[in-house]
Amino acid sequence: MKKSVAFTVYGNPKPWTRAGTMSKVKRKDGTIKHLNSPIHFDRNDPTWTQAVRMAGEEHRLPELLTGPLSMSIRFYLQRPKSKPKRIEYPDVKPDLDNLGKLIKDLLEGLIYKNDSQICEMKIYKQYAEEAPQANIWIGQM
Repeated sequence: MKKSVAFTVYGNPKPWTRAGTMSKVKRKDGTIKHLNSPIHFDRNDPTWTQAVRMAGEEHRLPELLTGPLSMSIRFYLQRPKSKPKRIEYPDVKPDLDNLGKLIKDLLEGLIYKNDSQICEMKIYKQYAEEAPQANIWIGQM
């Protein structure tokens, strides 16, 4: 019997961010400090990442899902006040793949052993009619 899990995470979805490099930093006194090494900066919203982890823990199965998996995520993003209601789909940041990557990474070890098990992934983003959220479904293929 194929197993699956589905749940909703409430909050404004945030994308995965990666380490960046900075070549110079402006100090408070106006001087510029040059840097030669990469700096890691984490802009992931801790509120969103905690909400995803908590929802994953609440819907955790007795055993991790095994074998090839399919994942579907529908992101409902907060509509900016400047966007008319007739516009349903955001064609601006955050990038769809970065939204999905954060969810994949955060659920690793909670729902499945490794995100390399995900062989099929469907991701959607649209503006929320009500509360921003992400609807997540993961199942065995």
